[in-house]
Amino acid sequence: MRRVELISSAENLGFCAGNNVGMEFAHRAGAEYFLILNNDTIVEPNFLEPLIEAAQSLPNVGLLGSAICFYNDREKVSWAGGKFNCFLEYKGCYDDDTLIADIANIGAYPTDCVLGCSTLISRRVFEAVGGYDEDFFLWSEDWDLSVRIRKNGYQMIIVPSSVIYHKISKSLGLMHALPYYYSTRNRLLLKKKHLPWHLRMLFYLWFASTRLIRYSQFFLQGPF
Repeated sequence: MRRVELISSAENLGFCAGNNVGMEFAHRAGAEYFLILNNDTIVEPNFLEPLIEAAQSLPNVGLLGSAICFYNDREKVSWAGGKFNCFLEYKGCYDDDTLIADIANIGAYPTDCVLGCSTLISRRVFEAVGGYDEDFFLWSEDWDLSVRIRKNGYQMIIVPSSVIYHKISKSLGLMHALPYYYSTRNRLLLKKKHLPWHLRMLFYLWFASTRLIRYSQFFLQGPF
């Protein structure tokens, strides 16, 4: 009989520590692979098999991600891999008009980042690199893990035949103080952790100007 084990916590540990608790439990239980999956997702029934098959056939892969489609427009791709620039800002490989039918059969391909929305990590890689950095609490933790995976010599891939549907920010909402706080704080934390000082200073100059404009806009619109 299949069994689901529920792990409860007396406090909100955040995305990072919460998932680490689950991965550490799975590690102690002897699992070979750990799957991170957002609670605001719907999956295709066969979404997991392609991830496992790719992980088994590509031993140097550290993280594997699904193709993520919009929940309300399931034919269109929301995210399916991306590339970092020199400031560790990333851009998706595909725009919002890309159809899942156009990429579902092209085979696995490399990416610089795998989102925590749907991530498969093997026991071996978890032992070598660890889980999420709990200083991030939530937001940008998947960017950080992806950078650490790459620094440890592992590759990352997207498996487009693994398809899920994301409701996008249903837990926190898009116009809410919490995601803006953590998205700002954690982008700064990411640069401090991984960028050399000269690139970090250049990023700070650019980022400060964009935040001034953005929060002035919020102030004028009313969400103080």
